[in-house]
Amino acid sequence: MMILRLETYDGEICQLPTLLRWDMEFTGAVPCDSLTATCPYDPDMAAVLPRAVRFTALQEGRVMLRGVVDAYEISLSRQGLLASIEGRGMAALLLDNESEALTYGRALLSEILGNHVLPYGITVDVRQDVSGG
Repeated sequence: MMILRLETYDGEICQLPTLLRWDMEFTGAVPCDSLTATCPYDPDMAAVLPRAVRFTALQEGRVMLRGVVDAYEISLSRQGLLASIEGRGMAALLLDNESEALTYGRALLSEILGNHVLPYGITVDVRQDVSGG
């Protein structure tokens, strides 16, 4: 039996009800392992799911996968209300912070910001380009 525990950004640990289905994909870290799990929805989960940032999947007391919660969904089915959790292994933290590799001969600040900062929605007021030798 698979057990899924969620950890919130403020340190609360919550064990989900008995999982109805789950799917783990082990990729050898390229790009990274993943988990999708579904369980019956409990109203107490309304306070936990929006704050969930990490998960631990255990089977027979053994950790199968630890990772980052990417998304959750509440849906209505013939079985009633269901909660589905999607997450990726801890390598997701590195993957999500990768920027495109570029080679610069002489990089202007506006080029660096335009290629590595602005694509992430961060705006910076650049007053003057400065380039070193």
